[in-house]
Amino acid sequence: MHPLIKKNAAALGSALSTKTAIRLQLAFFIPVGLLILNAHTPISLVYNYTPSLPTGIYVASKSTAPSYPRGQIVCFKASLPSWTQKRSYGINDNYCKRVSGLPGDTVTLRSSNNSLHVVLQPPPPNPALTLPLLTNDTLKRPIPQQSPWNTHQDPTPFLDINQPKTIPPGYLYLTGDVNNSLDSRYLGPIPGHTVYATLKPLLLF
Repeated sequence: MHPLIKKNAAALGSALSTKTAIRLQLAFFIPVGLLILNAHTPISLVYNYTPSLPTGIYVASKSTAPSYPRGQIVCFKASLPSWTQKRSYGINDNYCKRVSGLPGDTVTLRSSNNSLHVVLQPPPPNPALTLPLLTNDTLKRPIPQQSPWNTHQDPTPFLDINQPKTIPPGYLYLTGDVNNSLDSRYLGPIPGHTVYATLKPLLLF
């Protein structure tokens, strides 16, 4: 067992018996937004408190893989649009999302019932996701009704309604597990080279 995992696991100790006790021990774990992995710390235990993914403790492993399977949770350094920067979303622009679209998959913006949503083909791993473009965030602040497409291979900056686009090589379409997640719907396809870690659930609650 890696020394850091052993140390954190020991700190959790007998608290595994109840959910309340687990929560009292979370101070021993790194919040997912502050995760830093390097040659000296290639693996760590992190606590995800964000609603985008299931709450719990994950094993984070340093990664520079050229590709990732659909459904894999990855952490990346986001390049945020100006409207999100003003709202202080996230911590240090570090985000962890699930791989929902791979190079070669198509992404289409659809309009129905006076709202916009993104359609992936093949569908994302979570069939409950409808991937709407929300009009407001959780604090009722307006969100731009545009879905970026900021890839070097395509000069068109946004998705157009009913005009499918293909995810180019080297990019991933990343989403949270809930519809109100700041993800590729608002950030665009994510360059694979910005991914620095993968997450594997250890204890969810």
